[in-house]
Amino acid sequence: MKWPGEVKTMSFKDGMAAICLEMPDKVPRTEYSADFHWELVSKVTGIEVDSKSPSEIQNRAASAFRREWDYGFVWNTLIGADALDSCRTRMGHAEYAAGRNGLQHPCGMPLRGSGGSV
Repeated sequence: MKWPGEVKTMSFKDGMAAICLEMPDKVPRTEYSADFHWELVSKVTGIEVDSKSPSEIQNRAASAFRREWDYGFVWNTLIGADALDSCRTRMGHAEYAAGRNGLQHPCGMPLRGSGGSV
């Protein structure tokens, strides 16, 4: 399948150079959530996608978006809230996604009073 627009090779070489404290010709780019802001993804890639699209289409569109924006890093963790839910803090964060998807209010401090430091 051919993607709309110029498809670029992701610059992992530049990203790894930066991690190794080498100076690549171009400063590598990383983003943490832009690739699931579907209105932006759709505009950049030309792929019709939104929060209700099947995951196969979302994954394809997000991948095309990362190529278009020439990411040098893709940052994530392999363990998530499901494994850490009982011991994580919820400090909240601002509304940043369309439809107020990003808004989280602070709540709970699971380590307070349990001998842990907070």
